[in-house]
Amino acid sequence: MTSCDILCYAMKTLRCCSIVMHIHDELVIEANPRMSLEAVCEQMGRTPPWAKGLLLRADGYDAIADEILRLRDMRKQAEVDSVVRDEQMRLIRDLQDFIRQQPTTITVFDETLVKRLITKITVFEDHFTIDFKSGVTIEIEA
Repeated sequence: MTSCDILCYAMKTLRCCSIVMHIHDELVIEANPRMSLEAVCEQMGRTPPWAKGLLLRADGYDAIADEILRLRDMRKQAEVDSVVRDEQMRLIRDLQDFIRQQPTTITVFDETLVKRLITKITVFEDHFTIDFKSGVTIEIEA
């Protein structure tokens, strides 16, 4: 099947028009002034029975272009998600390494440890909360 075969099939669908000439995949026709452009396009856009599934009209192109754009967006999002995940894994490994280096029992205040592990401490009248950099929050009743 070639584009010439498709053009010949389209020419046969336009029997009611006078084909003046054709250039590559375009036709120049003389038609009744009452014949609409949409009708001509519909006739030329008919898929031959021997080429089922072949999209000849622009709406098929739009669907394919939309799918390509959707898949591109999904790939970009996957790349962003991968970078975010890799960064989170790096932070977790750093935190694990830091924790392994610490003594198991803390007996004195360690400012470095506090800065590495805690985002903030909020004091209320009846309790306080500790927000860790890992995203964990602990509430302690007073």
